[in-house]
Amino acid sequence: MLQVFVEQLIQSITTDMSKGFSVYGSQIVAQILLKYKPQLSALQTKKFQELVIANKNFPAKCQTIMWVLGQGGVHNLDVGLKVWSAVMLPVIEVKALAPYAVEYLTKLLKKHADGVDKVGSVIDMQQYFLVFDATFADNFSLHASLRKVMRGHYPTLKKLTVGKMSGNAFQKSFPSFLARLKSTSAQTDIQKELLEDAALTLVSEPQCFHVWQKVYPEYVVQSSVLLNHLADNWQENCSRGLDYKLVKETVDSFKEKNRSYSNKTVGLEASTSACLRFDEVQIPAARSSMSLSQSILMVIFLAVLSLVAFDIHQNGGFKGSTSRKLLKDSGIDVIVANLFSHLSSTFTIIKKFLIKNVPIWIETTVVYVEPALDFIWNYAVAGVKYLLAVSKPLRMWLAENVPYFIDWLIMHPVWTILYNYLVDIWSLIEPYLQTAQEKVQQMF
Repeated sequence: MLQVFVEQLIQSITTDMSKGFSVYGSQIVAQILLKYKPQLSALQTKKFQELVIANKNFPAKCQTIMWVLGQGGVHNLDVGLKVWSAVMLPVIEVKALAPYAVEYLTKLLKKHADGVDKVGSVIDMQQYFLVFDATFADNFSLHASLRKVMRGHYPTLKKLTVGKMSGNAFQKSFPSFLARLKSTSAQTDIQKELLEDAALTLVSEPQCFHVWQKVYPEYVVQSSVLLNHLADNWQENCSRGLDYKLVKETVDSFKEKNRSYSNKTVGLEASTSACLRFDEVQIPAARSSMSLSQSILMVIFLAVLSLVAFDIHQNGGFKGSTSRKLLKDSGIDVIVANLFSHLSSTFTIIKKFLIKNVPIWIETTVVYVEPALDFIWNYAVAGVKYLLAVSKPLRMWLAENVPYFIDWLIMHPVWTILYNYLVDIWSLIEPYLQTAQEKVQQMF
């Protein structure tokens, strides 16, 4: 009912403004209503979006409609972002409406700065790409000063979109990131951001690698750009959780497809070069988890360990082995014995200390913890007594009525019918059981 009232109120504001009438009274009513029921602003955003777009040539009307709907966001960030992304963002390219849309977003994020992390997924990928274009695309009709403001808000909006996406959303959006990449090697702001988003998508959802392999024939040039980006920032991407095996599998898939393409395929040379570069630069780096010096030390350690084990085995034990003699001659045997003696004495001191102090610690803990446990116990007992008192009428009713129900269940005709059926079944199978019993006795 209230939603219909809000729609009618906005419609009457639009009509009154067309006639030149004052709409301050309607605005005050809407402001009061949406203060207590902010969610009403976000229930019919599609309808309000169409209304704003239909009146985009009348800036005063549009700004008034956006102001009314924006009142819900004053007290609720979720509602404010839904209204902004669904109603204001689609007209951000309109010169007369863009300043209000950007200003509203600025005030909204400033007012609710502490609640951004608690907001759900309120901006979908289509709206995110519109934000992306408004922030970075040179051909987007937005004033430079407003674009600068949008760049300041972009990390927050990206966090609310990409940061809240699930696996399916990542898979659906990945081709859109690829499609927007340019073949140029120039690292413009938009190119850097797209590459960063595409890499983040691959890190967040491994299934995107399979999507990439499927759409590769459509985006050969763009794939080479993304591969080069992954190669240039390999260590950073690996630290974020990029799966090397999936990258290798994807590169191998691209190589296989490149062999089947003709030399005239657009971007084939760049893609082949990116795959080869990736092989040369990244595979050794990924495999060389141990340095040369570490490998040499490991080989020496294993060799010494093997010789000692063989010596002990040949001499029937450690006492008669050459290793024991070497340790004794070098004085290491005495050092080890002294070390063991010191460790034993230290352990004895620690043991005495614990025997002396642990009872004191336990006693101190009991002194401080016991009152809290008593407090909790008393409240638990009080809670059980309260539940018993509250449930007493129900328990009395059950005690009174359950016996009657059991008697009714026992006396119900269904049991007599069931008994008769069982008797009939038994009378049918009894002769066969007797015959079977006789045959079994004859066998034994």
